[in-house]
Amino acid sequence: MRSILRAVLLGMALSTFAPFSPAHGQTTRPDSAGVIAAAVRAFESGDAQAAFNMLRPVASGGHREAQFTMGRLLESAQPTQAQYREAAIWYYRAAQAGHTGAMNNLAALHVDGLGVPVTYSVALRWYSAAAAAGFAPSQYNLALMYGRGQGVARNEALMLNWLQRAAAAGYDRAQAQ
Repeated sequence: MRSILRAVLLGMALSTFAPFSPAHGQTTRPDSAGVIAAAVRAFESGDAQAAFNMLRPVASGGHREAQFTMGRLLESAQPTQAQYREAAIWYYRAAQAGHTGAMNNLAALHVDGLGVPVTYSVALRWYSAAAAAGFAPSQYNLALMYGRGQGVARNEALMLNWLQRAAAAGYDRAQAQ
């Protein structure tokens, strides 16, 4: 009986408020997935500038997939060190928001010294976070770091552990190892 009363009271309370609409000052947000897809299509058709112009406002607004895509596109455009630095910034923003692909790519930039200094400790931190979240490419890359002793003591047991996890997740490079 109480649950019915609560539902009725909630319904009455909600019905007294006008719905949000552009007419009431609520701005509509563009379809972020559509913007990202359009930006990727523009990039693939050779118009990188249009792609960046479409994507930058969405990425700047905090959309982690748009931030990750900005990083990927910057890396794909025959990048300069400045573009790698900008890619690292976008990856960092997306990684901070929990995007495992961005964590992986940011770590790779730190391993290779592209746009950022070679910093194995930073790479290890990002690979570890993405690997713990189940991202198979990071599990593989973390295994490589343990196998090579990059930023950590060489540890074949941990290398094997992370390789097995990535292989079990279907990551072909780990399966080949």
